[in-house]
Amino acid sequence: MKVVKSIVNFYIFSNLHVSLAVFCLTKLTLLKLGQQDDLLPAMVFMATVVSYNFIRFVRIDDVHGFMLTFIQKNKGLLMVLTGGCTLILGYLLLQLPRLTLMWLIPFAICTLFYVYPTKQHKISQFSLRSIGCLKIFLIAFSWAGVTVLLVPVHEGLAFDLHVWTLFLQRFLFILVITLPFDIRDLAIDHNHIKTLPEVFGIEKTRKFGLVCLMLFLALDFISPDAMTFRIDFFIAVLSLLFLVRASTEQDKYYSAFWIDGLPILWYLMALYWLS
Repeated sequence: MKVVKSIVNFYIFSNLHVSLAVFCLTKLTLLKLGQQDDLLPAMVFMATVVSYNFIRFVRIDDVHGFMLTFIQKNKGLLMVLTGGCTLILGYLLLQLPRLTLMWLIPFAICTLFYVYPTKQHKISQFSLRSIGCLKIFLIAFSWAGVTVLLVPVHEGLAFDLHVWTLFLQRFLFILVITLPFDIRDLAIDHNHIKTLPEVFGIEKTRKFGLVCLMLFLALDFISPDAMTFRIDFFIAVLSLLFLVRASTEQDKYYSAFWIDGLPILWYLMALYWLS
């Protein structure tokens, strides 16, 4: 049982779980646009493992509690995993068309400056994540851009109303499922990292999430499809329930496993009913 728990913990906290979630969101976009492809989702999966672990290694001073213990205990395995995924990522990038690679650059830059400190006034340092309330919008933009906008670029499709609707929905969805993480980290985030819960409080943050989910569902009426709306409605309700129940004392699996698992469930439901 202890071995199984260790394997599950490594799967979740080595960022394989969140990478699978991003993979599923990319596959979901392909499904909704009537396309089939494995190269782009595989690249997105590997890039997520590499970038998230890179951020974790570089920002190790910001890691606390269980996560710090996990990293210290599994540092060797994490480095092997990240190194292996980096090699595979390099191979997959060589298979991508030049236009897709060019579209990847802005998101790679966002990741770099999200974590890498830049000198300011010669005495202090800042990164994008230190700008008040920017972190959550940066994450949502990056996830939505990679899992939605890269698909029509890679598949040679037009950027029509359907694509932009999917982008806005994905952006709103990521905003909402990121909020429980910010609530969880409220007690440990440094004062210079002004997250939404810290600036506006937990209750107003929940109301903000509710508004985002209402807009998320409203966008379904631009290109109405009964089954798509039912799936999106179910995912929106689950997201709201997780947000309402989120607290600063949540279980370590609450956000890292259950909330990050919502994109996986969303894709599986769409795969079953829409394919």
